[in-house]
Amino acid sequence: MASIIDNLITEQGFELVNTKLGVILLEELTNQKNNFNAFENDFEVFVGRQEAYGKSEDVVINVSFDNASFSDKTQHYVQSSDTFFIDIYCQGISTSGMSSSVQADRLGLRIAGIIRSILSSTKYNTLGLERGLIGGTMVESIQSSNQFNEQDSNSIKFVRITFSARIRESQEMWVGIDLLGNDSNIKLNLTNKGYQLTFN
Repeated sequence: MASIIDNLITEQGFELVNTKLGVILLEELTNQKNNFNAFENDFEVFVGRQEAYGKSEDVVINVSFDNASFSDKTQHYVQSSDTFFIDIYCQGISTSGMSSSVQADRLGLRIAGIIRSILSSTKYNTLGLERGLIGGTMVESIQSSNQFNEQDSNSIKFVRITFSARIRESQEMWVGIDLLGNDSNIKLNLTNKGYQLTFN
């Protein structure tokens, strides 16, 4: 069967938001570190990273799309509720003054707090995307866990921020053809039993 969609399908809203979240976090965290000394650690931001966190890395932030549910569908638009994960990985190393677990815990929660504040700011209600695409955003939850490596006395902190966005997705409407005449060979007849279809 030949394809019938004869136009390029552009990036969908959830794709745009997934990438935009990474851009926002890179820009805003860099600003917080360089201009306000909010934290000292080096950090990297990824979108859709699959590789495990390495102990040679400092702070790693990974944005990933989780799911979307759809409602209020029309021929041209559909409203979606989308969920994204922002995962933070960092570690601490034991010193004479502070245990590695306390260091990792403080750093992970500090980064999570900054991200929560950034994404909750009214300046990012639409995430800087085109008007009408975003119907609302919310930081839904923050969860954390700790991993301790007894071999090198390192503690790894993992924090997950769940972020949701209402996104209006669109699709091209089919352009119909003009009905120039009735080419059917079937006739609709009204009978005392109801409408009956018969061949001409």
